[in-house]
Amino acid sequence: MGLGPHLYLFDLRGNLPVDPEHAHQDMTNAAFLNYLYEHSSWITQLFTYELPLNGPSLDEGHSWGEGQDESFSKDDLQQFLAELRKVPRPQDDDVFLAWNYDQLMRLVTVAVTNPHLTLTRAVL
Repeated sequence: MGLGPHLYLFDLRGNLPVDPEHAHQDMTNAAFLNYLYEHSSWITQLFTYELPLNGPSLDEGHSWGEGQDESFSKDDLQQFLAELRKVPRPQDDDVFLAWNYDQLMRLVTVAVTNPHLTLTRAVL
């Protein structure tokens, strides 16, 4: 599939990823990305790297991806949640899209509501 964006929860207090097995989202699937892109130009810019993030970059020792992973500021996270809420939840009969949407909504919501957590965008 090649390199592409991934999101993962990051604990700013402990300076480490949170539950790497479950608290991450692969954003390389074209069907899911296209669904999001249909409803939000902001999300399109986020995952085509046109939109810079305002949180700190992680040094390579703490990054999952190629080079330095970028973290979301709280303002970035609040904007992401607002944009994601504009995207209608996919119908349950499209299990793949619905599951990915729900997972992304959970990750963004957890990062917004916990002051010591953020999301990090990595190229994997």
